[in-house]
Amino acid sequence: MNVIKTGQKIALCLAIVLGVGAVAPILQPSVVHADAISEACNLAPDSEACKGMQGEGGFTKIVGNIINTALMIVGILAVAMIIFSGIRYVTSAGNKQRVEQAKQILIYSITGLIVAICAYAIVNFVIDRLM
Repeated sequence: MNVIKTGQKIALCLAIVLGVGAVAPILQPSVVHADAISEACNLAPDSEACKGMQGEGGFTKIVGNIINTALMIVGILAVAMIIFSGIRYVTSAGNKQRVEQAKQILIYSITGLIVAICAYAIVNFVIDRLM
């Protein structure tokens, strides 16, 4: 019983670390100061910093990056859950109920990973067509 609680703690810590690491790029100060950047781009529209923010695809790129980051987080969580289900399966000690729970977690995790990969492909296809 203690092994399962230890495995759950490890899986939770792994999910927290991966989640924080995946969310950190979103919380950059440049996103927070978007008004200052747009004002600077109005004063110097030919600067290198403003090329990605103006013209075709500026807003599309930003939305695409946000969606791709969210899908990356979903993919990381799905892989973490696959690892977690494997640990639960190995530590089930022959208990049929725990084996079935581990199999269900594995099935749902793989399904989530496949959906995330397909969504990533669709989003990038649409964004490429819009630009």
